[in-house]
Amino acid sequence: MKLLRLLFVSACALLAVFALDVSARDIDKSFTGSWYNPAQSGHGFSVEVLPDGRAVIYWYVYNPDGTPTFLIAIGNVEGDTVHATVYHHTGMPFGTFDNTNLVQTEWGTLDFTVHDCNSATLTYASTMSIDGQPFGSDSIPLQRLASVAGNKCTATPLQGNMHASIVQPDGNVATGLGMMFPNGDMVFFGADIAGASVVMGQWEETGAGSFSFSATVYDLLGGIMNVLGNGNYFEDGITASYTGGGQLFATRLPSFQRGLSYQTLAGVYDVMDPVFGSIGSVTVADDGSASGSTIDGCSVSGAFSIPDPNFNQAYFDGAISDCADAGTVMGAGSYDFDVNGILVAGTDGEFGIILYLQR
Repeated sequence: MKLLRLLFVSACALLAVFALDVSARDIDKSFTGSWYNPAQSGHGFSVEVLPDGRAVIYWYVYNPDGTPTFLIAIGNVEGDTVHATVYHHTGMPFGTFDNTNLVQTEWGTLDFTVHDCNSATLTYASTMSIDGQPFGSDSIPLQRLASVAGNKCTATPLQGNMHASIVQPDGNVATGLGMMFPNGDMVFFGADIAGASVVMGQWEETGAGSFSFSATVYDLLGGIMNVLGNGNYFEDGITASYTGGGQLFATRLPSFQRGLSYQTLAGVYDVMDPVFGSIGSVTVADDGSASGSTIDGCSVSGAFSIPDPNFNQAYFDGAISDCADAGTVMGAGSYDFDVNGILVAGTDGEFGIILYLQR
């Protein structure tokens, strides 16, 4: 059962869903999307960053008397802040939409300042009042609610989670998941009718829109092959060729920008192998530590790190003990928010490992 044990250890290793530090960055189109304050759910903001250095912010909110309204802010992007003039509108009864009835009033100003990919602060000051009730001024901390697919918020052009198709030198096509990390690490896995393997290596940007990589391919049943490759990256993905005539095609996944925390990861998981089914369980604590056991009695332990909770990526170093097959493993993974599970890939240095952890 050595393979099962090693597979289980690596699974624990991949629970951490990691990210990158992108603080103090300028606003670009990746900040286009919906923003809100969770403690004030019921009003929110739609931000659209335009190509000409301007931005439009729609604030779906209420008048001081409680009647619903919306505000439109139009302004310029200056570094990490949008400075905007805000307008209040009345008129144009529903159904007729006659713009001769439209009344536009300058409401005041606002600043939308980003802190990282998923947090911002909106500061407003209004000179307007309705029936003697002023809108006033204040600051509101905001979180990203949703982003526009394809807008990647990271300072590293190759970073991301991707759906991958790997055309192997023998012509077989494997499909799976890929993860490109900001420090140059890359982890891909793919499976076809003949089997499955995990690719772990390093990428390096070689020019505007181009990169190279070196990696080791670990077969799930054993077997190691070193490969070299080069390719091009685009806003929506990458293409590359590698040793022996193989090709890699990958498309970015929007879920890459979902924020993660140790509290989100905390819980008890059933560890599933795609061939053997359930092979054990693991508990992740809210400090990132993990422990568990396999169905054949091995103890499992590990520690997770989340360098930045803004991105859905993970690293882990794990160990197995108290049995004949003691050893260590490393890997990477991505969290599935829809079902609270983790798709993982890694290696013990001999075997490739692909697992799914499900609560």
